[in-house]
Amino acid sequence: MQLGKIVTLALVAAACSHGELQPASSAPQENAGVRVFADPGAWRGDLAVQRELVPVELVIENRRAEPVYFSTVDVKLIGPERRLDALAPERVKIEQERVSLGLDPRTPEFLQYSAGQEYHPPFELGPTTQVRQAAIADGPIAPGGVRRGFVYFERLPKDLEQATLRVAFRAAQGDRLVAVVDVPFAVER
Repeated sequence: MQLGKIVTLALVAAACSHGELQPASSAPQENAGVRVFADPGAWRGDLAVQRELVPVELVIENRRAEPVYFSTVDVKLIGPERRLDALAPERVKIEQERVSLGLDPRTPEFLQYSAGQEYHPPFELGPTTQVRQAAIADGPIAPGGVRRGFVYFERLPKDLEQATLRVAFRAAQGDRLVAVVDVPFAVER
C-alpha cells in the first residue's frame, strides 16, 4: 500500500515540476458584460494530462444583452516575453489511450467469462478522450448564458513567473471583438 502512495506522490510531483498557475485573485474577472472565472486547479481526470498539458477550467457568463461568440482560438496565455495559444482539443494526443481495469471476480463480465462466453474487460477513458470530453465548446453564448469547460496549454516555460490568461469574445464567428477579459496568474514552481 505504501508503494502505491509513493508512486502517486511521484506522479503528482512530476506533473507539477513544470510550474503551476496560481490565480492572482479568486474573484471572476469581467469586462464589457462578460465574466470569466479561470481555475487551473480544477482538473480531476487522468494525471497524464497534467504531466503533458496545463488544463484550465473556464466558466464564462454572458451578462450582455446580445450573444457573444467564444472560440478556443481566442484564448491565450501571455507572459512578459512569450505567448501560448490554447490547444485545439481535437489535436491533443496523449499516450496510454486505453487502460484495462482487469478481470474482477465481482463483475458480471467475469461471470460471463467463467461461463465460457467471450470476455470484454471494462476500460477507463484514456487521457486523450478525457481532454476532448472536458473541453469547453466553441460557439455562441446567449445573453444570460453560462459556458463551462477546459482549455489546455503546452507546459509552461521554465522562466515564466507570471502570465495573463486572455479570453477574447466576438459578436459572431470571425467577427469584430466585443470583449476581452484578462485573468492574471503567478507561476509557482
